[in-house]
Amino acid sequence: MSAARPLPRAGDVAAIGSDPMAWLADARARHGDLFALDLHGPLLSRDDACAQVIAVFGEAHQRAVLGDIERFVLPVSAALRLGLPAPLVRLNASLHGMRGDAHAQAKAQLARALARADGERIAAAARQAVEAGFATLDRDDWSLLDTMRRTTLAASTALLFGDVAVAGFAPAAVMDYFRLRREAAAPWAALDDDAREALVRSGLALDAGLRRYRAAVRAARRDLSGFGALAALALDEAIDDDAFVGHANVLAVSTNEPVAVAMAWTLLALSQLPALRARLRADGGRFDPVAALSQETLADAVLSESLRVLTPNALMVRTTRTAATLGGHRLPAHTEVLLCPFLSHREPSTFPQPERFRPARWADLRPSPYVYFPFGAGGHVCVGRALALRLLRALLAALSSRGDALLREDAEIDWRVHVMLLPTRDPRMRLDGRGDDGGAASGGRLHGGVRDIVTLHEDGC
Repeated sequence: MSAARPLPRAGDVAAIGSDPMAWLADARARHGDLFALDLHGPLLSRDDACAQVIAVFGEAHQRAVLGDIERFVLPVSAALRLGLPAPLVRLNASLHGMRGDAHAQAKAQLARALARADGERIAAAARQAVEAGFATLDRDDWSLLDTMRRTTLAASTALLFGDVAVAGFAPAAVMDYFRLRREAAAPWAALDDDAREALVRSGLALDAGLRRYRAAVRAARRDLSGFGALAALALDEAIDDDAFVGHANVLAVSTNEPVAVAMAWTLLALSQLPALRARLRADGGRFDPVAALSQETLADAVLSESLRVLTPNALMVRTTRTAATLGGHRLPAHTEVLLCPFLSHREPSTFPQPERFRPARWADLRPSPYVYFPFGAGGHVCVGRALALRLLRALLAALSSRGDALLREDAEIDWRVHVMLLPTRDPRMRLDGRGDDGGAASGGRLHGGVRDIVTLHEDGC
């Protein structure tokens, strides 16, 4: 029977670290849509009980994995694996391990909270964050990724937390902890005593800050004008303090780092496409902050294409909670399942000329959510997805209105996967105001490894 057949095994796994996407693409070409990696132990999950590691491709297999949250679950949190104190484990416990009715109830609670972040508030928060951020920047020399992180944090802080002076909590603590935890959780990373101490100190401060925020909301329950969307969550009596801390942290992270990284990649691509930038600016007048992300405007198509070809979540991991069957093969419990949106988004049958940055393809393209899943899919789709998408649209509109973000000079820029798809160095940019004729300026040319994964030409945009 097919269930008794062993999975094909891809060897030479040591080479995966230098170029994981090329390695996975080559292994898939040789072994098909479902294969095991010749590993003893985990690759990304760092699960000591890991029985094997498999890679999954193709819509049918991806649907089976992402659509079944009972058998294919999120990996054990890094805080638990690293033996960190209980408050740090709770910071990442939101929806983790939940199944059935409990999972559905928690999702509904989060959705109700996010309903307060409506389109007008999102647009206003994005405009204010961009205006404040660029008012203090040297327009002729600024760092792309760092600036997008600070701008996104300012916008999401206004949306989720509101006026931080009212609550006495600095949401920058969320991202400080996230970055320390990312370093500690990275595959093959070693957590020395100093790094552990810094991580614990940061996590305990974040936990205390989120609890203070909830207390401040409850004390001011008759006047919530100074608070953001998380106020509704803070007032929900069905959620205890521990659950609130976990939910608030996950919502804050999901509307920060993925958005900031996606904005950085989008602006870097647009820096090479002056005619597309000019069209985007002209199209900006039809921007509707209330609408969900669609392909009705050029801005929507640009973002959809950027999230396709330069998706921040290039790799995703699930593990089997119990024994499971996939593609006729029996998988033991604690099987690490590796999914790759980076390669799925390059399926030529769905995305012709897949390496080409071509927003025009979205005029009539509606791919399956199990082929195109920049924020995940199924039961564990990113809970902040809708807010993140609207925030991306609002930030792009606000940034486009200020002028052209251009490379300061010709630059060699490569990429790496470090939890997310990131540039190996932060590009230096300049902001060029549009001329009276509305034309777009030209900046430095992009060279290096990024040009190996995306083709940037005006033709077809």
